[in-house]
Amino acid sequence: MLLLPGIVLGISFAYGVMAWYCAEFAEVESIIIPATLYPKSILYTALITIASYIISLLLLLYKADRVDMIEAMKDERE
Repeated sequence: MLLLPGIVLGISFAYGVMAWYCAEFAEVESIIIPATLYPKSILYTALITIASYIISLLLLLYKADRVDMIEAMKDERE
């Protein structure tokens, strides 16, 4: 549910940070570096994010399947 908004917000945040960094660097060295994001880079970033999400989801599912729910409900811990 939060994956797609996170990717969109992450791309906009990355562009903002990159533009700020390029502006700060241009003041120091007196050169202009344009802040550009290429579609290929955005696609790679989104794919890596989705892959890491799926891997962490599968690891969590594997760990949750190993828990004995009856014993967990009987346990008196909070």
